[in-house]
Amino acid sequence: MMDFKKLCQLLTDYFDEELESDICAEIDELVSEDFGCKVLFNTFNRTLQLCKEMEEEEIEVPEEVHIRLYEFLEIELRKEEEI
Repeated sequence: MMDFKKLCQLLTDYFDEELESDICAEIDELVSEDFGCKVLFNTFNRTLQLCKEMEEEEIEVPEEVHIRLYEFLEIELRKEEEI
């Protein structure tokens, strides 16, 4: 059974459509059943969309934003590991 930590590890491959269909089905099931996973999934998806839009418009993201996002994601992942 897939959990939050495994979901975090697989999201990039999921959105790049590089996973086998059975793994995608597991992710879809987890996201539909677990609110925290759904929030992570939707946030990650929206972040990817925004990054693609910024690349197309050649907008540069400040280094501090990269750092803050990374720190936030690490904190959230630790919270889930404690549960």
